[in-house]
Amino acid sequence: MIDIAYQVSAGVDGLQIAKLAVHGPRGVFELVLVIGWIEQGDLERPERPTVGGVGLIVEHALRIHVLIGLRDQHIPVVIIDSALAGQAGKDYVSFIATDNHKGGQIAGQKLADLLGGKGKVVLLRYGEGSASTLEREAGFLDIMNKNPGIQILVQNRYAGPTIGDAKDTAMQMSDDLQAADGIFASNESACAGMLLALRQLGLAGKVKFVGFDTDTMLIGALKTGQIQGLVAQNPSKMAYLGVEQAINALKGQPVTEKMDSGCALITPENLTDPAMQEYLEVK
Repeated sequence: MIDIAYQVSAGVDGLQIAKLAVHGPRGVFELVLVIGWIEQGDLERPERPTVGGVGLIVEHALRIHVLIGLRDQHIPVVIIDSALAGQAGKDYVSFIATDNHKGGQIAGQKLADLLGGKGKVVLLRYGEGSASTLEREAGFLDIMNKNPGIQILVQNRYAGPTIGDAKDTAMQMSDDLQAADGIFASNESACAGMLLALRQLGLAGKVKFVGFDTDTMLIGALKTGQIQGLVAQNPSKMAYLGVEQAINALKGQPVTEKMDSGCALITPENLTDPAMQEYLEVK
């Protein structure tokens, strides 16, 4: 999302932008986009900026003391994609993301429909502490729990941060996957790892599989019947709204505290529909 926001910002006349590599719990990520007029300061330490007229667009969670420090220096922060500790309108000016709980419900309803409301289901979570995927998983389980004919075989296994980790986790669940009628994986890497495991186990296309997020491999699997549905986000809209709200904050114009950038269920039947194409941009 940050890369798309960077591209959007680059098209705005008079705007200076910079991407920062910020240390996080899983390594170093380019997560922060600075826009505005940078006067001075150490860009490698966004928790101590000495800047003027700058907005920050953040894709993943900053530590709460960093957020408070930015707020106290009157630096507007816009959060996109993943929820941040704190409160929109108080600790940061705006939060733009997919309604992940709703997206999880959409995935759950699709899988329940595919199973006719009965069968054995495996949930492959992404990672502990990931707010967006936790919300998706909660929404999915809401629907599963409304279907008394559905038995959840696994719901507390975590894929890990990479496709390789996700495949390894899925392979460790081979007995459960053999017994399952349906599977849900809650993000792109978890979906991809699960798909690779299903292929290795000879189960791809034999068990109903609904995922969250899209990429070239997952869309290919959708086309061949190895995946029956993907809940897709709208990263371009999310990034555009993030830049829009950051610029509004810099100009002292009204800012919307919370915005839903939308999601859609992509299936083999609607894959080529014009309305679905904005959700299918390959990242």
